[in-house]
Amino acid sequence: MAEEIERWIAVYKDLVDAKKVMLKSAEGRIAEASAEARREFRRTDATVLAAERRRLERRIAFWRRQSRALEAKND
Repeated sequence: MAEEIERWIAVYKDLVDAKKVMLKSAEGRIAEASAEARREFRRTDATVLAAERRRLERRIAFWRRQSRALEAKND
């Protein structure tokens, strides 16, 4: 079970890192766009990416709690 927990923590960390890279890349590209496009990006895409990152961070927290619970059970 511990291996499974660690695997999911690693998976979600990779996904969080990917979202960070995606957001940074998109922000760099949108800087050259029109003011309207930048506003729309902030209102939609950036908001969605940030929400997805928070969701993934909650999954990491869940699996870390599972890891601590398993450790406590095994003590």
